[in-house]
Amino acid sequence: MVKSYLRFVPQSTFGVVSSSSGGVAFDSSGRHLLTGTLESITAWNIRAGTVGNILREANIKSEVTAIAISKDGLHLASGYADGTVRIWKIKESLCRSILTGHKGAVTCLSFDKGGLYLVSGSRDTDIILWDVVAESGVVKFRGHRDQITEVRILEVNAAERGRRIVSASKDGLIKVWDAATQHCIQTIVGHRNPIWSFDIDASESRLVSGSVDGQLRIWRIDDASGGRQDQPPAIIIDTDTTTATADDASSSTTTTTEDAVLDDDPELDRQKSLFWFGVVARHSSQDRVCTVRFSGDGTVLAVANADRTLDVYHIATEAEIAKKIAKRKRREMKKSKKQPDQASSSSSSSSNVDDDATTTTTTTVSRLASDEIVFRETMRASAKIRGLAFSPLFATDRLMAVTLVNNSLEVFKGSVVEGEASSRVHQVLYAGHRSDIRAVSLSSNDAMVLSTASSGLKIWNTKTNNCIRNFDDVEYGLCGVFLPGNFHVAVGTKSGKVETFELGSAVKLESIEAHEGAVWSIAVYPDQRGLATGSADKTVKFWDFELAPPSDADTAKGANRRVRLVHTRTLRMDADVLCVRFSPNFQLIACSLLDNTVKVFYVDSLKFFLSLYGHKLPVLSIDISSDNTLIITGSSDKNVKIWGLDFGDCHKSIFAHDDSIMQVLFVPNTHHFFTCGKDKMIKYWDGDQRELIQTLSGHQGEVWAMAISASGEFLVTGSHDRSIRVWEQTDEQLFIEEERENEMDAMFEKSLETDESRDRDTTVRLTESEAGPASRRTMDTIKSGEALMEAITMAETEILQQEGYQRAMEDYERRKQRLASSSSSSSKSELDRTFAAMQGEVEEGVPPPHTPNPRLIGRTPSQHVLKALQEIRPNDMEEALMMLPFGVATKLFNFVKMWLEDIQIPPTAIELVCKALFFLLKLHQSQISVAKNLSLLLMDLSTLTKKRLKQHRDVIGLNKAALSFLKREVELETNAPLFNVAQTMELARKKRRRPHG
Repeated sequence: MVKSYLRFVPQSTFGVVSSSSGGVAFDSSGRHLLTGTLESITAWNIRAGTVGNILREANIKSEVTAIAISKDGLHLASGYADGTVRIWKIKESLCRSILTGHKGAVTCLSFDKGGLYLVSGSRDTDIILWDVVAESGVVKFRGHRDQITEVRILEVNAAERGRRIVSASKDGLIKVWDAATQHCIQTIVGHRNPIWSFDIDASESRLVSGSVDGQLRIWRIDDASGGRQDQPPAIIIDTDTTTATADDASSSTTTTTEDAVLDDDPELDRQKSLFWFGVVARHSSQDRVCTVRFSGDGTVLAVANADRTLDVYHIATEAEIAKKIAKRKRREMKKSKKQPDQASSSSSSSSNVDDDATTTTTTTVSRLASDEIVFRETMRASAKIRGLAFSPLFATDRLMAVTLVNNSLEVFKGSVVEGEASSRVHQVLYAGHRSDIRAVSLSSNDAMVLSTASSGLKIWNTKTNNCIRNFDDVEYGLCGVFLPGNFHVAVGTKSGKVETFELGSAVKLESIEAHEGAVWSIAVYPDQRGLATGSADKTVKFWDFELAPPSDADTAKGANRRVRLVHTRTLRMDADVLCVRFSPNFQLIACSLLDNTVKVFYVDSLKFFLSLYGHKLPVLSIDISSDNTLIITGSSDKNVKIWGLDFGDCHKSIFAHDDSIMQVLFVPNTHHFFTCGKDKMIKYWDGDQRELIQTLSGHQGEVWAMAISASGEFLVTGSHDRSIRVWEQTDEQLFIEEERENEMDAMFEKSLETDESRDRDTTVRLTESEAGPASRRTMDTIKSGEALMEAITMAETEILQQEGYQRAMEDYERRKQRLASSSSSSSKSELDRTFAAMQGEVEEGVPPPHTPNPRLIGRTPSQHVLKALQEIRPNDMEEALMMLPFGVATKLFNFVKMWLEDIQIPPTAIELVCKALFFLLKLHQSQISVAKNLSLLLMDLSTLTKKRLKQHRDVIGLNKAALSFLKREVELETNAPLFNVAQTMELARKKRRRPHG
C-alpha cells in the first residue's frame, strides 16, 4: 500500500518592514505607506506603526523589486524578480492583471497621468510600455546596454507629438522613445557614470538626474507648443561701462560644454524633448545618488544618497529667481567698474563715433540652474537609504518617507520656511529585525516565538504575528531558548555571554561571562532543571536554574524573583562545539564539533559513549528522535546522515541541499524530520523510508534556523531575508510519487521555457531592432496555445461528426421519399405485399443519433473555441497564437467567420476576435499571400470585420454623445464644470476623514 503524508503549506510571513529593493509609495490618502516586503506589498499606518493591509497571492514566489501607484490612487503596479508585473486594485486588494514580458528583475515602474499606461524597466535592459486597460504590452524598446534604473512617461504636448518615454540606465545614457513611431528619438550622453535615478516635475518642464559624481544635471523639456526651452529667458542689464560678449555670458555658467549635448541642426532640435540647462552641486555626500524625487506640488526636490543623507532643495519662484539675478547683476556691474583698462580701450575704439552720439553698453545675464534649484537642508536617517517617496498631500502635511537598508522606514516632516529644521516624526522599527535572523525558538505552549539577531531579541505572538516584546540591549545573539514556565528566555551571544531576560517586565536579569568564545548552542534539560551551552572555546558547560530574591536594581525595574544560572559542570572537547542536544530520556548528550565529528556522552557521568564520523565538513546541527533511537546530523558538506543511537551505525547518507545545511529538526513523536540550508530551501524527510517528502520554498535568503511546535502541526523558520515564516500542516494528503512527478514536470517546464527564451534572444540579436513585441514566451503561454489547439481540434472533430450525421439523415430522407414514390405508382395489391418489406428497410436505414462530446459541456463547437480564446490572458494572446501552426490558424479563420456572423456574440468578444485575426494575418502574411484557397474566406472576413466594427463604433459614438449631453445638462443645472464638482466633493470627503493633529 502506498504511504501518504500530510502536506505543509505557508501560513503567514512576518518580521519584514521593507525589502532592500522593494520600493516605497504613499497611498492617495497620505496615511498609509506601501512597501515591498519580499513577495508581498504591505500598507503601513505611519502614525500607529501597524500593518493596514497586505497585497499578495499564494502563487507568487518572487520578491517585489519595484512598485508604483497611479495618480488617482486606485491602482498599484508591482514588479518582481522573475520579470512579471502585476496590477492591483488597492481598495479590493485584488490582482487585476499579470503582465509578462521581461526576462530579468523589474527595476522601475511608472504610470502616466491618466493611469491608462504603464512603463517598466528591467535588468534585462528592456523597456516595455503596457496598456493597463487592455492588460497587454504595447511595445518593447531595446537600446540600453545595462540595467534600466528609471523610466517616466512624458505627456507634454501629447496631442500633437504623442507619448514619449524617458529612460535612464547604468550605461550612463538617457534615452527618449516615441511610443507612436516606436523608435528612439534622442540619446543624451551628459553623464560619464551610471545614472541611478532621475525625476520630472509635475509641470513637465525640467528633468533632474543624478549619478555618482558631485552634481545634479538639469534638463529642460520642450513646452506644449513644441518649442525649445534649452535657453531660458535672459536678463538684459544696461550699463554705461562695457559691452558684454558671448564669451562673457557663457562664463557665468558653471557647466562645462562637454556635459551639454546640443545640436545646432534646427530639424533635429524639433524632434528632441530634452535640452541641456545646467548643473546643481550636491552638498552632503560624495556617494552615489540613490533616488531623485520631486514633490507633488513641484516646490521641493529631494535627493536620497546611498549613505544616510537626504538632501532637500527648494524650487525657487519667479520672484526669488529675479532677486538672485538682480544680485548677480550688481556683482557684474561692480566687476565691470574695476576694469579701467577695458573701459579706456572701449572709449578709444569708439573715438571715430560722433561725439554727440550716446553709447550704451549692455550685459546679458542668463538664468542658471542654481537660480531655480536652491539647496535647503540635509536630513540624516538612522541607516542607509534605499527608497524615497513624497506624500500626495505634501503641500499641507510636508511628509516624506524613506525606506532603509536595515529593514525599517522613517517619515520626516519637511520645513515650511527657510531656516527651520526638518524632523523625524514617525518610525516603524519594532515590526522586524535590523539584520538577518540567526535563531528561532518556540515556547512550550507554542504561543510565542523567540527570534535573535545582531540587532536584538524579539518575542512574537504566533497567532497575531505581532511583536509583543523587544529587547535592544542584547549583544549579537546566536541562539536562544524559552526557560521553563515561558516567563524567561536565555540567549547565547557571539561574545561568549549568556543573558537572561524576564518577559513580564521586559528587563535583562543577568549577563554571565559563560565562555571565552561564541556560544553556538543552548539546550534545556529534558527535566526542565537546567541547560547546557556549547561554545567555540571547546567546552560544554552545564547550568542549573535557581530562583533568587530580586536585587534593589531589579525591584526598581519591576522584576520579581530572579532566575539565576548556576554553573555545575564543564565538559572539555578537542574542537569548537557547534551544537548540543540531549536525548529525550536525559541519558545522553550529543555534541557536534568543528573537526567534522559528533561525540556522544553519558549525561550523568560525562563518559564517552559514541563517536559519529563520516562528514567531510563541520556538522552544524544535530537532533535526536523522541524514541531515542535515531540521531540526524546536518553538515556544511550538504549531506544529512541518519545514525542509530544504539551502536552509532550510519543508516543512510543523503545529499539533501545545494549548499550548507544549517539545521535539522525531528518532528515530535515521529521519525520525520526537517532540514534547512543556505540554498533557501526547507525539506521534509521520512527518516524510516529515507525519502524526501516535500520541498518548501518561499524564503528569499539563506534559512538559518527552525523550530517546530510540540504537536508537530506547524513549523517556524527564520532567514537571512529577515522574515519569519510559519508553515502549517494541512489535511491534504501527499504522495511521494506524485510529488516527484510534479517536481520533474516543473523542471521540464523551466528548461523548456529557458530554451524558448534563448531562441528568442538569438532572433532578437540577429534582427537588431529597437522595438519588438512586448511579450515573453512562458509556460503559461505554451499551455494556452496547446489548449487553444486542442479546442480547435475537438471542435473540428465535432463539426465533422455533425456534418456526417446530417448527410446520413439526408440520405435516409431521400431513400424514404424514393420508396414512398415507388409505392404510390404501384397497385394497391402490390403495396400491401411489399409494405412489410419496405417498413423493415426504412427502419434499418435510420442513422444512429449523434451524441455531442461531453467535454463541450453543452456548448456548440464555435462557442467552445471562443471560450478557449477568451481564457487566454490578454498579455499572453500573441505568444499563444504564435504556437499555432499555419494549418491550425487557417482552421481558426473559419471559426472567426462564424463568430462575426453570429449577432449574439458580445462586443467585447468581437474586439478580442478581431485582435486575434489581425495578429494571425500579420504573422502568416507570406503563407497567406500564396494560398489561393483562402481568397474567398479572406474576402468574407474583410467584409464581416468592417461591418461588425462599424456597428460597435456607432454604438460607442452614440454613448459618447449621450454622455456629453448629460454632462452639459448637469453643468447647466449646477452652474459648474461636472468633474470639478466631483473633485471638490472628493477632496472635502478626504478632509473630513483625515484626523487632526
